Amino acid sequence: MATAGVWILPSRGHSGDRLPAFLKAAIATGVSTPGVIVVDRDDYEANLNAYDSLNLPTDWVIAVYDGPTWTADKSEWAWKTLCHDAPWIGWIADDLKPETQGWDQKVIAQLSGWNVVSTNDGLFAPKKMNGAICWSGDLLRAVGYMFAPGLRHFYVDDTWERLGKRTGCWKVDLDIMVRHEHDLVTGKLDQMSDRKNASAGHDERVFSDWCKKEEGEAGERILKLMESSGVTMFRPDTTGISVMLGVPSMTRQYDGRFVVAYTGTRDYVRHFGGDLVLA
Repeated sequence: MATAGVWILPSRGHSGDRLPAFLKAAIATGVSTPGVIVVDRDDYEANLNAYDSLNLPTDWVIAVYDGPTWTADKSEWAWKTLCHDAPWIGWIADDLKPETQGWDQKVIAQLSGWNVVSTNDGLFAPKKMNGAICWSGDLLRAVGYMFAPGLRHFYVDDTWERLGKRTGCWKVDLDIMVRHEHDLVTGKLDQMSDRKNASAGHDERVFSDWCKKEEGEAGERILKLMESSGVTMFRPDTTGISVMLGVPSMTRQYDGRFVVAYTGTRDYVRHFGGDLVLA
């Protein structure tokens, strides 16, 4: 198991296009930290020549994976099997292209032991966690996962955005550009796009459930880590305070995004001793 930090790059079906393009850009911008490209065995064996001819940066390797072929499963396997005890763990996708010289070192230099840092992606940042993402190892170990259990491809960004806003553990550096060439932007849709998009409904349900049942506890684990690292935390005391939130609805139905936001706020208030009731 690696003791140094590692970038995890899960990939499938792009050994001849996106993956070599990312690697070329990473080398051109001076990547100098280790990385592991995680590929499914069937994909690797079907495209053996393409994978074996990739020009890898120094200290980058290909790991052949035998489990479920979803991005989340490959990423979790790589972290927990190959670099669980590392001081930092990075995550990057094959549709990204680094543009800032020394991007990897510049991200890692901003880790504190309890935070996660993401970059500019030229598309969604700073509202979304995208580009190159790097966690302090202790932060991932405190939470217990990179992708919330049950996710397949989507909502890893939403998960950590909510935790980041809840605890202050997320930092975005817009001066570091790792450009996101999203398939919806480039128009280069393929069978891999169809496959991942098919999991959107499943992942939405898993994420909604996570927000209701796990977000508060995960946030508390982060706060305890920050406190143990010397960060001064403000914990409001809402004991005995109950707030009624009036939200009229002619149809008695609410948008899913509102429900997720409401339950997260309610659980946060309850965590500190109060209550929030929807009327």
